[in-house]
Amino acid sequence: MFTSRYKKSSQSSLNVVLINICTKLLSSYYVNQIQLKHWRALTRTQELEEALRESIRITAQTEVAIQKKDQLLKNANKKVIIKLIKTNLIIIIYSVYHLILD
Repeated sequence: MFTSRYKKSSQSSLNVVLINICTKLLSSYYVNQIQLKHWRALTRTQELEEALRESIRITAQTEVAIQKKDQLLKNANKKVIIKLIKTNLIIIIYSVYHLILD
């Protein structure tokens, strides 16, 4: 009878220890899963931030290129207008010269 009680007590203690071990393992597993999800979310956030920085850099470069193109077009238009004015002045001077001589 004493042996039977000792075995039951021993087995009950063993069960409690096993339950505690399983509880700790499950708890550790869930903590690890949460940490893994957090790490993945953090990594994804960092990737998105890097993509955003790259997009901003590309946008800035595009804006600079557009401004340079616009400035080149303005300068080209000014040159064309100046040439047209010079050509018209030459025609006017030539016409006036011929009017005077005729």
